[in-house]
Amino acid sequence: NRKMTCPKFSRLFFEKTSARMYDMYKLDLIHHLFAQREQLAFYIDMNAQNGICSQQKMNSICERLRISRRNFYYLLDGLIKDGYLERVEGGDIIITKLPELRKLARPVRDYYVST
Repeated sequence: NRKMTCPKFSRLFFEKTSARMYDMYKLDLIHHLFAQREQLAFYIDMNAQNGICSQQKMNSICERLRISRRNFYYLLDGLIKDGYLERVEGGDIIITKLPELRKLARPVRDYYVST
């Protein structure tokens, strides 16, 4: 391929693919090292805007977390029962106890940020 012979292109290509592979590896380790409850808390915290996490793309959330929809709802209901979250019509999730949710997600966040 002629593009790969260009030093600028090949360096950029390898930097981008290496970074992407590393992120994929890091996410894979997160799935093996931390409880699903902690992973869901981290996901909700990272994807919330103004304390609200939109739950419109359920399949993508489940794929990202590598859990079934049934298990997702089980984990979500547990966080709601514990008072971390509240569900509103339309599927959105409101974070009611942000400091506590962040404390639950801290191990995942610390690993994700530090590596």
